[in-house]
Amino acid sequence: MKRIRYFDLLRCTCFCFIIFYHLLFQLYLSGICPVERLNPLFSNSNMHLATLGVAVFFMLSGASLSYTAKENFSLAKYYKKRFLRILIPFYILYIVYFLFLLFQSHSVHNIFPEGIPAWRIVFTFLGMDSWVSMHGISTFSLTIGEWFLGCLILLYLIFPLLRFFMIKSEKFFFIIATGIYLIVLFHYDFSVPHPYELLPEGLRVRNRYDDWLLS
Repeated sequence: MKRIRYFDLLRCTCFCFIIFYHLLFQLYLSGICPVERLNPLFSNSNMHLATLGVAVFFMLSGASLSYTAKENFSLAKYYKKRFLRILIPFYILYIVYFLFLLFQSHSVHNIFPEGIPAWRIVFTFLGMDSWVSMHGISTFSLTIGEWFLGCLILLYLIFPLLRFFMIKSEKFFFIIATGIYLIVLFHYDFSVPHPYELLPEGLRVRNRYDDWLLS
């Protein structure tokens, strides 16, 4: 299947938006640049650079899936491909980062909050730990992938169902997709915690920037 080059261009542009956003964030945290000078570049009344980049990333994921799954769609191959592309790199990064934190803190109790049920490691195996932790449930999250990874996995899970409806009836698919959109729009909390709140409890270090992070 022919590769769509302008998809790659959009991905590269969105990638730069997100990197630039986090660069500005670190410039403030390090005290190099005051927030007043960064605000015009950092955000406006509608959205910030990362929001725009992430939103387009989601649209590109849906467009790419629809384009590549037009013919000879195999459910087993689809989930296998998604697993290899997303979860395997996540596992590798999680293990490496965990060992790094363990080397620094010398104890698992300094990395994760106490009292987390052992079965919640399942959320980590599914790549959903950070997304779940944003909804008030303590997990073994190291904030790898944060909310984006979990949300993307959920969309990948429901894509075959949406594709089925799209093939059977475009009108019915439109109704289903619109219904899902309205449910999410009116019943989902779109607030995103500050980076400080996403850190494992044992890694939260009080410093002179905490008041800004928690404001």
